[in-house]
Amino acid sequence: MIGYVAVYGLGYVGLTLCTAWIRAGFKVLGVDVLEDKVKRLNSGSVSHVESAVREGIVKAISEGHFRATLDGVYASKKSSIK
Repeated sequence: MIGYVAVYGLGYVGLTLCTAWIRAGFKVLGVDVLEDKVKRLNSGSVSHVESAVREGIVKAISEGHFRATLDGVYASKKSSIK
């Protein structure tokens, strides 16, 4: 693992970006303002139209390479990419 990347907004584009960063070898902290979405993602419930994104995020969650959070400041401080 190279380090952490923070991605802000976990909709269609955000989750796709998360998957790309994970494939590149980074751990990802995904930030969203919707508490229910953050809880669903962290529990492994991923809704996305692309199966590769759904499967990639679920795998990353199980391997500890992805976590969703409401705390954008924490994600920014933890991020290796500035």
